[in-house]
Formats: sequence, structure tokens, C-alpha cells
Amino acid sequence: MMLRTKKGICIDVEISQSSGYGYDIQCEVVGDLGTAKLPDPPRVITKTDCTKASGIMPGWETRFIEAYNIEMQDWVDTVLAGETPHGASAWDGYMACLTAYVLGQCREEGGTAKEIALPEKPEFYE
Repeated sequence: MMLRTKKGICIDVEISQSSGYGYDIQCEVVGDLGTAKLPDPPRVITKTDCTKASGIMPGWETRFIEAYNIEMQDWVDTVLAGETPHGASAWDGYMACLTAYVLGQCREEGGTAKEIALPEKPEFYE
């Protein structure tokens, strides 16, 4: 999918949700001055019978469980300290759901471009 932000930044997102070979995430951000790419998780590479191979994780838990645990512990610690939690908010989740809904409509309509009409953020979420 191709997205364009209000400031005119172009975003190209390619996704395969059912690759059939395992849980494999690739992410590369290309900017005006260079790129940034997520590394593959470290794993053993084997070479046998004229083949070089490495395993691919079966699900998100193996790759992200440590990051998930750190994020959840930070949230708990912040709430217990009476502070405002870090990270995404309920409003961010709503915006993600609204965006996913409009993108689903685009897919069903054969790639027709649509504008995502984002509502004004209520003061309650500030």
C-alpha cells in the first residue's frame, strides 16, 4: 500500500501475512540521507549438502517476548509510580483501527485511493 502523510511524506508498505514458511519480519526505512533496517535475529547457520540454511521463527513470541516483557514492566512501574504511562495511547489505537478499516476498503475496491478522515483529538486524550 502507498500512504501519503499530511506533510506529503510517501510511505510504501509491503506485507505478506501468510508467507507459509514462518514468522519473518523485514523492515527498512529509506530516507533522503540514508536507510535504517531492522536486523534479523541472531541464529545458527548450517552448511550441509551444498546448502546454507538458518531457521525462521514460528511466531512473534520467540522474536519479541523480551521486548514485550520490558514494555509491560515499564507500564506497570509507571502506573504504580502514579505517572502517565509511556508509549501508545487508546487514541493511537483508535487511529490505527480507523486507518486499517480504510485500507481494508481500498483493498476491497481494487486499490482505489482514499483519504483517511481523522477526527479531531478530544481534549480527554491529552
